[in-house]
Amino acid sequence: MNIASDGDAARLYTHSTDRTLAAFGYRHKATGKRVCTIWHRDNIPADANDVSLQEIAIARGDVDQPIWVDIITGGVYEIPGGQWSRNGSTCTFTGIPVYDAPILIANRSLVRIAP
Repeated sequence: MNIASDGDAARLYTHSTDRTLAAFGYRHKATGKRVCTIWHRDNIPADANDVSLQEIAIARGDVDQPIWVDIITGGVYEIPGGQWSRNGSTCTFTGIPVYDAPILIANRSLVRIAP
């Protein structure tokens, strides 16, 4: 899945997956860093939350400390260096768990983690 930032939003311009994904991006006004929400949108949400691992490319991603946030559980996880790369202004992430509820890919500096 590739996400191109367009102003404050992100638009999906191509993807290769067996599921239909939805994505939307946000830009932090002060830093310009982006947060992307991604979820499966091809079925009615279910309690099962079956996960598929996706490769996601975000144009103008501006990420240096990427995290994956599970909105349902509240879990926040570092995306290890071996699972992401930068080519110019595009950040590509591999093995990202996605299901039928939104997850976030964001820069660590944009998320407050309470003890």
